[in-house]
Amino acid sequence: MGLMLFGRQAQPELITKFLIYFRKTCGCQVSLCARLFCSLDYKSQRHVPLACDKENVTSNSSECGPKEKSSAYLDIALNLISETRNNFSATCDEGEVVIEDRVKLLHLRPMDCAEVLENENNSASGVYTVWPRNRVMAGEPVDVYCDMDTDGGGWTVIQRRGNYSQKVDFYRNWESYKNGFGNLTEEFWIGNDVISAMSNQGDYVLRFDLQSLEGEYRHAKYDSFYIDDEDSQYMLHLGQYNGTAGDGISTSNGILFSTKDRYNGEGRSGQCTEEKHGGWWYKFCSFSNPNGVNQPKAKEDKKSMNWYPWFKYEPLLKIEMKIRAL
Repeated sequence: MGLMLFGRQAQPELITKFLIYFRKTCGCQVSLCARLFCSLDYKSQRHVPLACDKENVTSNSSECGPKEKSSAYLDIALNLISETRNNFSATCDEGEVVIEDRVKLLHLRPMDCAEVLENENNSASGVYTVWPRNRVMAGEPVDVYCDMDTDGGGWTVIQRRGNYSQKVDFYRNWESYKNGFGNLTEEFWIGNDVISAMSNQGDYVLRFDLQSLEGEYRHAKYDSFYIDDEDSQYMLHLGQYNGTAGDGISTSNGILFSTKDRYNGEGRSGQCTEEKHGGWWYKFCSFSNPNGVNQPKAKEDKKSMNWYPWFKYEPLLKIEMKIRAL
């Protein structure tokens, strides 16, 4: 029996539209919808890449219980309702109805800045609304700043420090870092819940763009990035480094997030948040301090926002953190 929705068998052409999107993700021919939708591990929120067997057909070893199947089918049903609302006119002739390409349909509510760029072909950097596809956000929209200029564009900015009219205090409590703070067009932290939701809806790369007080630019990229949810204290997961600024944060890989009222780091018994004056994934207080104090005139102050491999503890003029799907 084929895929059932609302007690009826889904039409073959609709199933085909679903497969178009997932083929783009796994690069394989697909024979069973259930395998695809059960390839999402709902418990851990992580995207599980599909494997191809010798016949170039997707397979997946994870178990798919009733709860996971129900969640997957409800997602499908929601997409079908959205498709009907957006693509069928009340006055059109039945023979003239054309169902949009599934990939384009999903981008009607882009999940990140890469989809904003792809869907709208919009090259202007600025604030956009996205809909992260993750249970943390429960389908709620969130405003984000999209960098459409750097390295091909499509970057979702998750943090920014710089020389703006109003400096933002980053020495904050757990709740502030959870929900986010600041101004999206100036200094801000987008919020750990949003970072967790977005980085767990696919495979993402993390990029730091740095500017020295002398105006020199450098960058650091990590080829894999995500953080766990709040129940797991927003543990950091990083891939391999490449770039021009030096590897400033790989020592924090696998470390829990800490703030001034909740220390989860390794070493120094909670002194790191006070010493660094920010919230971060501290391991023995770490070296780099992107969320430190914005004080350009300071000299060799560990509290300053810095990138240790480049200028050690000397302050930087600007730091941006941004993510983009692979």
